Amino acid sequence: LYARFGTKSEKWPHFLAEYDRRQISGRGSPTTTSDRLLGQVSYVAKTWTASAGSRESASNAARRRVATAPAAMDADQGVSCKACHLTYEIGNPPRNGIALFREEERALGPVVPGESYRAPSDEQIRDDLRLHFKAFSNSPLFGSPGFCGNCHRIELPGHPPRQAALVLPNPYDSQGQSSAPPCKSCHMPTDARGTEGVPFPNHHMFGVNTQWAAMLPSDTAPALRLAVAEGDQGTEAWLAGKRRTTGNYSAATAQPAFDLRLNGVSGTPLQIVVVVENARAGHPFPVGAPDLTEAWLFAEVVDPDGVVYASGELDEVGKLPASAHRFGATLLDANSAPLAHHDIFGIAAIGERRLLVPGEPREETFFLPADVAVRYPLDVHAELRYRRARRSFVDDTFGPTAPSFPVTRLASASCHVERPGAGCT
Repeated sequence: LYARFGTKSEKWPHFLAEYDRRQISGRGSPTTTSDRLLGQVSYVAKTWTASAGSRESASNAARRRVATAPAAMDADQGVSCKACHLTYEIGNPPRNGIALFREEERALGPVVPGESYRAPSDEQIRDDLRLHFKAFSNSPLFGSPGFCGNCHRIELPGHPPRQAALVLPNPYDSQGQSSAPPCKSCHMPTDARGTEGVPFPNHHMFGVNTQWAAMLPSDTAPALRLAVAEGDQGTEAWLAGKRRTTGNYSAATAQPAFDLRLNGVSGTPLQIVVVVENARAGHPFPVGAPDLTEAWLFAEVVDPDGVVYASGELDEVGKLPASAHRFGATLLDANSAPLAHHDIFGIAAIGERRLLVPGEPREETFFLPADVAVRYPLDVHAELRYRRARRSFVDDTFGPTAPSFPVTRLASASCHVERPGAGCT
């Protein structure tokens, strides 16, 4: 809704009107946690709207009090610790972030001088994680496919432009209630310890993006930039299977996440056979925001004169050519055209699906144009590449002068061909 209604000055009046239209605000006596949270959102919306005329004259202290009020914190903090640690019931089937939360039990710190609120006591958490465990007790849902799928599984309702309810590609449906290791065993390996030596799952939430530091604003504090860079290095090690973990599922991260190999370089004109495999995941790849993310194969052939062939290279403005060997799914609008502007509610159908399914190696063949002359020996290189958002999204959202999202190299392979007909070594 925030993105839909535009700037913050326009946000809350429309936001509140939308809640009223759906008849889920203004409830007299909330009886469930979800009702209570909706009531808090409605309260914050009305408060923010009513104070619009006096906002500019408010002191920083007054603004801070409003911003840290319980209702504001619950309504505006997004996906925080509470989103997982206070969840006790999820949707059936899991979908769209439908969940119930229990009340938080957490020790608060001292009253801040001159203020009317009490800051959370993070020191207690850092001193002894057992206190943290007690305050944010584990749920038996933790790490299960359903628990994670509750947010990562998007189901769109069955009304125009859709003929029926539509579930987007997601990591949950491929796992369901199977015997696959819990999601957290891979994405949250037990390789971290508190100051008291208590082991706990790593909350970095490892994924495929190793370029967060490159996306920080130029005025980011040095300490934060260093911390993010260290996180990127940890993610690279995680993808490469080089993190030391403990627990029943430590083997889940003990091998590289992806396997890439060159199976042959031969023929006239020259053909390059690349085999890529989703070697470690319990779900297909990629499954996040199909209209935004890009995953593809890059291939390059170099002879004594230089590069004679390349596929999957970004063009001068940062766009991936249509001829690239892509992986993912194509979301279609009501006119059967690829979805534009990340208009999720405008999705009518899902077109082509080219996902890397776990345990199913995929063979891709690159054909060099017949008019490309090569001289031996040859060096051939291939990579599996990924980036969080494609160039068209950057143009729509930030403008044509904004930098492209950085590219992550998930796997690579190289070989040397000494002469025609020789093996690729």
